[in-house]
Formats: sequence, structure tokens, C-alpha cells
Amino acid sequence: NGAVDARLYNAMRDVVEHCTACGRCMANCPVKIPSWEVALTLRALLDHEGEMGHPIKEWALEFLSKDIASRVPKAAKMASLGQKMQNRFLGFVPKAWKNRIQNPIFSGQGPKMGYTNLYESLKLQRGHIFTPGEPKDDMPLVFYFPGCGGALFYDRIGISSLMLLLYAGYAVALPPKHCCCGYPLLAAGMDVLYEDRLHETRQYLSELLRDVHRKKFVPRYLVSACGTCRDSLERMQLAESFPMLEQKDVVQLVLPELSTLLGTKQTAKEPILYHTACHIEWANTHKVKGQAVIANELGKATGFAVTLNKGCCGESGMGAVTSPAIYNLLRARKRASLAEEFAKGYDGPVLVGCPSCKIGIGRSLLAMHDKRPVLHITEWLASLIDGEDRRQSFKKKVNETKGDIRVIALPENRKKS
Repeated sequence: NGAVDARLYNAMRDVVEHCTACGRCMANCPVKIPSWEVALTLRALLDHEGEMGHPIKEWALEFLSKDIASRVPKAAKMASLGQKMQNRFLGFVPKAWKNRIQNPIFSGQGPKMGYTNLYESLKLQRGHIFTPGEPKDDMPLVFYFPGCGGALFYDRIGISSLMLLLYAGYAVALPPKHCCCGYPLLAAGMDVLYEDRLHETRQYLSELLRDVHRKKFVPRYLVSACGTCRDSLERMQLAESFPMLEQKDVVQLVLPELSTLLGTKQTAKEPILYHTACHIEWANTHKVKGQAVIANELGKATGFAVTLNKGCCGESGMGAVTSPAIYNLLRARKRASLAEEFAKGYDGPVLVGCPSCKIGIGRSLLAMHDKRPVLHITEWLASLIDGEDRRQSFKKKVNETKGDIRVIALPENRKKS
């Protein structure tokens, strides 16, 4: 009757669900086949045919995408509360029952996420442009896109990023309402909805960039602190309308500027462990060899001996929930890799450059009964400059200001030299 055999759909679904769409395969491919784009195209085909196999996931994404600014922050708060309640409830579930469950949401405790988001923490309704001193005409400005990870799940990443950018001497603008890069839609094969959201977000960001230009700033950089957000932001092609706008990761931009503050204070090379994300964080960096570049630059700037810990953390947004058999295997491999490093005597934190990896590594450490912290690189660098209490003291200083342009008085010994 011309109908496609269900076995073909099942085989296609199995192939594409093993792909994290990071692009590393192309970096290793001698003929540079963009296999991750092929996988995304196949996901879109399955979605158009109604054969993705995850109707609840698709319904949730479609519901949230219809009002991102309002619904996504509320959903994040619900997720934070739900995680706390679940962690308490799981203590009463027999271990034998939990061992039979594949879904990571129900099989073990999950890492805590923040309840207060970045927009509330920084009171962005008072003003969303920050300067490290009195503003001047043609002052270079960085537009920071915090995404869901740095704005909703871990506001400390967003606060640390803002602090680093100001200490590096840049004026900083943030979106005054929540914006999602839309990548979860693309990864789910919902390409039509993704293109709609991409166009909407591009238009909104363009309006914000024109507004800061009218305020006599020069928007020079579009930055994020997440490789997935960077990937999606690149697809918006904002540089076509703003030729001077260069895209970078927060740490990629500030490291050269903050070398004197970071200071390489260690007389001996103290070790630090860095988990490599699937989507490389830094812009214009090789998808495979680039992690070694990041480790080298971090080591030179801070004086630490940065060791890479490779392998996927197994979080992958909603992939770990919808395809637990695949991602549980990845997570088991990651736990073994971490355990090998810890067995060598390493007792420090695990660094990540991706908010999703912060959740994924945190989940693995909970399963290993290991209480060491998982720190985003921006958090770690901020703590090297301003100590462990920097978030609260910096947030207090920020919230003493208001107006279209909020001037942050930095300590003299913390200003860019």
C-alpha cells in the first residue's frame, strides 16, 4: 500500500538517538561529511512523519516554545522544586526497585538546581546594561546570552560571567526577558518550530543590539557560556546585520584580559580536572583538538595543571530521559573515567564549560557518593579573583544600582590594568 515499513523508522530512530549532534565526527572524517547535520535532518523527517516516538517530549517542547519568556522560567522553578522533593522521596524507595528503573529521573538522586533565576537575582527590570565605571561614547560592549543554564538553572553561572566581563573592562548587556537558543527543538527534530523561534529570537536580539548602539555603545561581542547555545547562536547569523559583532565564549574572551588578576599565583602546578563537553564551548576552535587548546590557555592564565577528562556526561537535555538505555551507558563510562582520576589521588572539584554538563557530572558524582563540587569555569575563575563569597557580595553591589545604564563600582585592585 506504499506505507513505509515500521522497522525502517525504528532503525532510523535508533541511529539518530545515538548522535549528540556535536560535530566531532566531521572533525575526524577525512572527507568532512557533516554527519550530525544528517542526523538532525533524519530527526526532522521522523518528526514530520510522526515517528519520533516521544510524544510527551514533543508536546512539552511545543507548549514551552509558544511563550518562552513566561513558561520556561516557570517550568525551571517547577523542575527545581520537583528535584528537591524527588531527592527526599527516593530515600524511601527500596534499592532493588531503583535498580530496575532505567530513567535517570527516577533511578537516583539528581543535583540541586537554583530556584531564583538571573533576572530576579540581578533585578534586570531595573536596567539590563552594566558598565565597569562611567560610560563613555563608543565604549565596547559585550552582549551576554545566558541561555537556560546560566539564567534559570544556575544563576551563579550568569552572575560569575557578568562579573568576569566587567572586570575585563567591558560594558555588558543582557536580555531583560528570558531567551532560549531553541536548540532542544532542533535536537528533537522539530525543525519548523525551531526556525520560527530562531527568527523570533534573532529579531529580538537585533532590536536589543540596535538599542545599545543608540545609547552610544559599540556592540563588539556576542558571548555565551555554553557550547550548545553557541552553536544555535551561530545559526542566527547576526553578524550579517552587525558586521563588527564577533561571537566568543565568555572565558575565551576574558582570559587574556584578566591574566593580571588571575596572576598564576601557584608556585607549584596544582592540578585541576576539566570535563570535556560534547559541544565545544569556544568559537572558531577545532571540535576535537580544541579542548586541549582550552586546557592549555586555562593553565597558562591560572597556573594550574589542567587535566582533561574525556567522555560524554550522559545528560544531553531530554535525551537521557527519552533514551535512557543509551545515556545510562555513557554515564557509566563517565563514572569509570572519573573514578580512575580520583584513584590517582585527585581530591579537587570537577570543572565544566557547559551548564548541562554541570547537571550530568553532578548526577554521576551523586551515584558515586562523591560530594566534591562541580564548577562551571566561570564560577571557578570568579572564585580565583574574588574568593568564595563573590556571588553574594557582587550581587549586592549590582542591586544597589538601577537605571538604563547601571554603573558597577569595582574595587581598584580588581579593575583591568
